[in-house]
Amino acid sequence: MDRFSELQLKFDENAYVEAQLVELEKGKNENLDYSIYDNPEYDWYQMREIRKGLQSAVDVFLYAKKKYNFLLMREFRRGLEVGMDLSPYYESGFSTPVLRQIRKGKEQGIDLISYAIEGYDSEQLEQIAQSILEEVDLKEYVNVNISGSQMEQLRLGLKQKIDISLYSNLSYNWMQMQEIRLGLEKKVDINWYNNILFSWRQMREIRKGLLANIPVERYAKFVLSYTDMRKKREWMEQEGTDLLDPSQLLQQDVECKMEGASIRISEDEMHAYINIKRPEGNKRCKQKDIVKYLNANKIKLGILEDKIIELLKKEIYDEEIEIASGKEKEDGKDGEYHFLIDTEVNHAPKLLEDGSVDYQNIDLFVQVKEGDVIATYEPATAGIYGFKVTGEMSIPKRGKDLPKLHGKGIQVLDEGEKFVALQAGRLERSDYYINIVSGYIHSGDLTAVDGNINFGGDVQIHGDVTDNVCIQSGKNIEIYGNVGAAKIIAEGDVLIKGGINANGEGEIIAGGSISGKYFEQVSLKAKKDIRSNYILNSMIYTEGSVIVSGSKGAIIGGKTEAIRGVDSFSVGNASEVETRIEIGQNDVYVEAIQNFNAEIKMRQEKVDEIENKVKLFASEHTKEELKTIPVFIKMLQWIALRHEELNTAIKSKEVYIKKNQLLENSIQVLVKGTLHPSVIIQINYKKTKISDTYTNVAVKLFEGKVKIYGHEKQ
Repeated sequence: MDRFSELQLKFDENAYVEAQLVELEKGKNENLDYSIYDNPEYDWYQMREIRKGLQSAVDVFLYAKKKYNFLLMREFRRGLEVGMDLSPYYESGFSTPVLRQIRKGKEQGIDLISYAIEGYDSEQLEQIAQSILEEVDLKEYVNVNISGSQMEQLRLGLKQKIDISLYSNLSYNWMQMQEIRLGLEKKVDINWYNNILFSWRQMREIRKGLLANIPVERYAKFVLSYTDMRKKREWMEQEGTDLLDPSQLLQQDVECKMEGASIRISEDEMHAYINIKRPEGNKRCKQKDIVKYLNANKIKLGILEDKIIELLKKEIYDEEIEIASGKEKEDGKDGEYHFLIDTEVNHAPKLLEDGSVDYQNIDLFVQVKEGDVIATYEPATAGIYGFKVTGEMSIPKRGKDLPKLHGKGIQVLDEGEKFVALQAGRLERSDYYINIVSGYIHSGDLTAVDGNINFGGDVQIHGDVTDNVCIQSGKNIEIYGNVGAAKIIAEGDVLIKGGINANGEGEIIAGGSISGKYFEQVSLKAKKDIRSNYILNSMIYTEGSVIVSGSKGAIIGGKTEAIRGVDSFSVGNASEVETRIEIGQNDVYVEAIQNFNAEIKMRQEKVDEIENKVKLFASEHTKEELKTIPVFIKMLQWIALRHEELNTAIKSKEVYIKKNQLLENSIQVLVKGTLHPSVIIQINYKKTKISDTYTNVAVKLFEGKVKIYGHEKQ
C-alpha cells in the first residue's frame, strides 16, 4: 500500500483529521520516523512540534508526551535545539512562560536559571535579560518583589541616562513610574508631582500642564481628582493663562480691617462659619482680607471662594454664613477591566416558552475581528484625601491594580488602557492571558462551487451549507444557517444554528456533541450528546444521550442509538411510522468496545515489535557497552513510552465499561408527551414493540424485561 492510500485509509476510518494527515505526510516526505507521532491522540500542533524536533535531530522522547500541550512542546524543542533540556525545570514547577525566558536567555548567552529558582516570573526575567543585552546596570533594582513592569520603567530610565532614584521607590506602581520617567525625559519640573500621594492619572495631568507651560500650581493639589485637574488644565490651555482670578476683580482701594468679625468652627471641624460686621462709611472688604482673617483663625482648607464672592457682591453682613467646608476621604478604587467582548462562551442554550431550545444564541467559541477593542482598563486610584477646615488631612486607602492583560494577537494602546485585536480569529482567555488563534471563517453560504474545507482549527460558516460540500475541522464547527446533503466532520463539537434536511445523503461526525434546531433524513454520529428540537427519519448514533426539547419536540421514524438514553417530548406519530430506539448496550456500544480492542491490539503489537528489536540489539552487546550507547537508551525510552500508551488504552476501556455498567439500572427512554404505537424500544438488547398510546412515561429495563412506567395507556 502506497503512503497516499495509507493516509486516505486513516482518514476514512475517522482516526485522523486532514491537518494531522498533512503532518504525517510531511514526516514521510522528509524521511523522518513519523511513527513516533503517528497517534490520533496528538493534535496536529503537537505533531508539528515532534516533527520539527526530528528535523533538528533532538531527543523528541523528552517531550513527545500527550500531556504536554504544543506550546510546552515547542519550548522543550527549542531548548534542545540550543543544547538545553528544559524538562527538569518544568518538573520543578516552572511555568511555560518562565521556560520560554530561560530558553531565550540561553540563546542570547544569558543564564537566567538562578533568577528563576529565586522565584522571578517571566516578565521579570525578560527585563533582566534585556538589561544585560543593553548593558544597563539594573542589578541594584533586581528584586523579586518588584514587578516586571516596574523593572521595565527603571530599565528604560537607565537607558535614557536619567536619575531613576527619583522614582525607584517600590511604593510607586509602574504607571506612576512611567509618568515620572516621561517627565524627566522631557525635562519638566517633576517636583510638582513626584509624590506617592498623587495617582498616576493626577501625575499625567500635571505633566501635561507642565509641557503646555501653564501654571500647574492652580490645580496640582491632592484634594482634586484627576478629572477636576483635567478640566482646569484644558480650560487654561484654551482660554489662556494670563486671565485675572475672579478675586482680583473684587479688590477695592479702601481696606477693611475686619473689625467685629467672628468665626465659628463645627465640633467635627468639617465646617466653618463667618459673621462679618458691616463696615463703616465707604469701607469695603477685600477677598484677600477675608482669606487672611480665615487663616489667622485656623481655617486652612476648604475655603469656599464662591461664598466669599457672593458675600462681597451682595454685601452680606451681620449674618452667619458657611465659609469653609471639609471633605470626607474617598478610598481608592481597585483597577477594573471592562471587556467590550464577552470572553465567556455561551454554552448553555436558552429555553424558549414552548420548552424548545434557541440554538441561534449558542456559541462554541468567541470570534473577534482585526481592530476589535477587546477590553479597556480603568486603573486603580489613589483615592481622594479628606480634610478638615483646620487643615488636618485623612489619608485614603489606595486601590490595587490588576495584572496587565498580555498574550498573543493583541495590541496594548493608550498607555495600557486599551487592548485591541491584531488579527481576526478565535479568542481564548485564561485569567489575564489572552490568545487570538486564527480560525477559518467563511462569510456567506458555502456551496460546492466554493469547494471543501479542511482546517486544523475552528471553522465558522456565516451562512448555509449546501449539498455536496465536505467540511473537516480539527476542533469545532459552527454553522449559522441550514445544512443540506453535506458531510461534516469535527474532532470537537458541531453546532448548527439552523437545521439539516439531507434527503438521506448527509452525514455529521463529531468527536464531541452535535446540536441543531432540527435534523431530517441525516446520519449523525457523536461521542457526546446529540440535541435538537425535532428529529425525522434520521440515523442517530451516540455514546451519550439524545435530547429533543420543546412541546413539539419529537423523534419520528429512523433509528436512534444512544448509550446513555433518550429524552424527548414525543416518540413516533399518529400515523404509526416505525421508529426504533436502542439504548444501553447496543451496536454503538459494541463498536466502541471493538475500537478499544483494536487500539489495544495495535499498541500491544508495537510494544512487542519494539521489545523484539531491543532484545536483538542487546544480544549483540555486553551490559557494560549498552550503558554507554545513546541509541539503546533511546530505545528503552521508546519502550517506556509505548507501554504507557498501551496501559492508558487498557485503562480507558476499563473505565468506559465500568461507567456503562453503573448506568444499567438508570438509563431510560423518557417521553414527556406521547409515546405512539409502532415504536420499537430496545434496552441492552431486550426489546419491546409499543402497541398502544401512552403519555408521560419512562421506559426502563427491570428484571430482564422492558417495562413502561408512569401514566396508564390511553
